[in-house]
Amino acid sequence: MQERSCNLHKGNRISGIDPNTGTEIRLFHPRLDQWENHFQANITFGTIIALTAIGAVTVDCLEMNSQSQIMARQFWISLGLFP
Repeated sequence: MQERSCNLHKGNRISGIDPNTGTEIRLFHPRLDQWENHFQANITFGTIIALTAIGAVTVDCLEMNSQSQIMARQFWISLGLFP
């Protein structure tokens, strides 16, 4: 499920700074990367867990764990629409 607010945060960015190492890393690319290789959904809390540096940069830059995104995901989970 594509999240509109994440797209708004992305803009024209293709990379970001890894919050763990401080190095520049490219963002997740849905045509090149497989979601499950870089992210895991925590269905208990509605958060996205980064599994790789690409995942960490993407979660951070796109604010994928903002309060509004978590609330939306929890709603989708309750409806059986996510993950």
